[in-house]
Amino acid sequence: MRIGIFTDCYYPQINGVVTSTMNLQKELEKLNHEVYIITTTFTDFKDEDERHIIRIPSIPFFKWSEFKIGLFLKYTKSYNKVKALNFDIIHTQTEFSMGNFGTFIAKDLNIPSLHTYHTVYEEYTHYILPVGKKPLKKIVRKLSKHYVAPFSGVIAPTEKTKKLLISYGVKNKIYVVPSGINIEKFQVDIPKTEIDSLLKSFNIKSDSFKILFLGRISKEKNIETLINIIPKIIRENKNIQLIIVGDGPDRLELEARVKDLGLEDSIIFTNRIPNDKVPIYYKIADIFISPSKTETQGLTILEAMAAGVPVLVYDDTNVKGIVLHKKTGLLFKENNELLDNIKFALNNKEEIKKYAKEAFKVADNFSSANFAKKIEKIYKELIN
Repeated sequence: MRIGIFTDCYYPQINGVVTSTMNLQKELEKLNHEVYIITTTFTDFKDEDERHIIRIPSIPFFKWSEFKIGLFLKYTKSYNKVKALNFDIIHTQTEFSMGNFGTFIAKDLNIPSLHTYHTVYEEYTHYILPVGKKPLKKIVRKLSKHYVAPFSGVIAPTEKTKKLLISYGVKNKIYVVPSGINIEKFQVDIPKTEIDSLLKSFNIKSDSFKILFLGRISKEKNIETLINIIPKIIRENKNIQLIIVGDGPDRLELEARVKDLGLEDSIIFTNRIPNDKVPIYYKIADIFISPSKTETQGLTILEAMAAGVPVLVYDDTNVKGIVLHKKTGLLFKENNELLDNIKFALNNKEEIKKYAKEAFKVADNFSSANFAKKIEKIYKELIN
């Protein structure tokens, strides 16, 4: 098959959508499909594979300067170039400019189109309107329903997302397919010299209890709650460090908050890191924490489990059957439970390592190879 994947987010950006898209691309190519990525330009970045990655001229989007809006018009040179590829199927990953581009191409070529609903946008309305969000959330739900209506099918990463889409009134056929991860990538042995070098570069103590957050630094990730808990932990155990890996619109604000608390030695920001360096950050962690209450799936949780790191995550339906409390990880609902679980982890290091071993077995079921085979089956069904 010749497959067109349209996305507003792609490498060198790092987030769940990018990870899912890149893993799918790689595994579909292993299955002998011809895969093209149609995405936006990224400042001062050049792709190695210029034939199969087509960048559309773009501009920064509003407050999210790292996100770009592709500037395409029907029947221009770039539009005709993409259309001439004569895809068998279109698969869109985002609901913005490139997603719309994909729907236009699918209509022009009269081919099936599939959309993956990665993001619950009603949880992101604070970026547009800090107050009076209820009416805006209602509008976002209606827009989501309207957006997916033309697609031949919709992929939901979890049952949680499927139920949400049904509650919006979505009538499309919905396939539940959890995004896959590159299991092998997180199971590699990393030389001690490389780990020591990383620790030294960020003033991370080799003997500290290291708490890791890895992902987009934004309000919906609930990182501020985690930061505010750290002083309470330090009162009992000063030898802990929270390592926040990534970038996003809230990074500078959270760095200022850490400075105000006088916790620069205990809370460390690494900023954006290259994709191939992600595994080493899991390897240095004693526990991975995902405090976000808005995840549709939470790929970083699976990555941490695949890397053999104990996990502590918000108890939601996206981790149902994956993170089992005190079996494959730790779960919390309220902030006091988050605090109690961190203290438990600190005082029961060998116990949480047992959870990590069980979690490793669970993560193995979410390989990107299995993910791609499921998507391939859906493609064939829609084409036929």
